[in-house]
Amino acid sequence: LQADWHWFETRTPGPTMPQGVMSKTQSLRHDELLDCIGQACPLPVLRARKALAQMKPGKVLLVLSSDPVAVLDVPHMAAQDGHRLLGREVDDGQSSFWLERGST
Repeated sequence: LQADWHWFETRTPGPTMPQGVMSKTQSLRHDELLDCIGQACPLPVLRARKALAQMKPGKVLLVLSSDPVAVLDVPHMAAQDGHRLLGREVDDGQSSFWLERGST
């Protein structure tokens, strides 16, 4: 995990991006980076859950994954565990998720 601030842009919300998720014109930062490229389900979700549990509320985790199932599983895990999906981007088989640590 990396403890730097980084800024990224996401795509405009569409059918696969829920309302309230930041659009292309807004920048997203992250406090920690979790690289799960090449790891199959359920590892991206399990590692994201563990990383979020070690973070303080309000901090942002950027999860990178090449697992196609992560597009469904990561947002679902975040909602179940009380975290907030700030942004999601899928590009050329790689997914990026910005997750804000909830207070739970």
